Amino acid sequence: MPSLLPSMASPPPPCYYPDGSLSSDLPCDPATANTMCCELGSYCTNTNLCIKRGHLNGTGDVPSDNLYLRGSCTDRRWTSPECFEYCRHDNPQGSENVLYCGNGIFSCAAHRLNSTSCGTDAEAFELEVQIVTGIAGVYTIAPTLTSTSTSMESGAWFEGSGFESGVSSTTGDISMVGSSVSPTGLSTSIVSSHASNGTTGGALTIDGAERKMLRVRVGVAVAVAVTCLLIIIVILSVLWIRKLRLRSDREILRRGVGGLDLPELKLGAKGRGEERGKEGDCT
Repeated sequence: MPSLLPSMASPPPPCYYPDGSLSSDLPCDPATANTMCCELGSYCTNTNLCIKRGHLNGTGDVPSDNLYLRGSCTDRRWTSPECFEYCRHDNPQGSENVLYCGNGIFSCAAHRLNSTSCGTDAEAFELEVQIVTGIAGVYTIAPTLTSTSTSMESGAWFEGSGFESGVSSTTGDISMVGSSVSPTGLSTSIVSSHASNGTTGGALTIDGAERKMLRVRVGVAVAVAVTCLLIIIVILSVLWIRKLRLRSDREILRRGVGGLDLPELKLGAKGRGEERGKEGDCT
């Protein structure tokens, strides 16, 4: 049965910004030679973008159309295809905001968070549908997509978590909804959508990942509590066995070796009583 705890491995590789400076981000997929990096707990997408937790669907302290970030990369020279292709020149010493302009068009947004020309400037670019593939520093999802003329379906496994997820998509307004039950009886789902003909920011909603992390924490707490309870039971059992042995040893000493009485002990007590009696007669 898969464990609720993510597998522990060697320390993750360092991450670097486009200018080569060291980043505090964590790899999205530490098992690969090169990978994009995002802030701890941020969502990683299939296009190597990052999504800050709490900034989904415009919630949080940023405009609703500012959902994505260009993070860092484990390749210090940024020559790997796993390093994000765009938005490297604005703020190369840190992360870069990326706007979703609608119709699959994105734009680097360091100085244009509320720009009305989003998607029409020279730095606009097109990306495929955003699919969450993991959480930086926590776990990764390995999606495998098969497409037809009307839909896409995918199965995904959260490494070291005991959770399984399915992803499906339909044409029109691009949307993905996935949910299934793992062997441990827990479930998760991923829901995301982009308006195919709208001008508002790309909306991405993830409820399963949040629930998954909560369930992992609950699972860890339960495991720790059960372990402590078992340790207490073992200690109490050892103490009880020792108490029974001491009681048995005292019983043997009281009755004598082989279960026979020790008359000399009783005679000694009786003798002392007789001596006291004689002393009383003398007085």
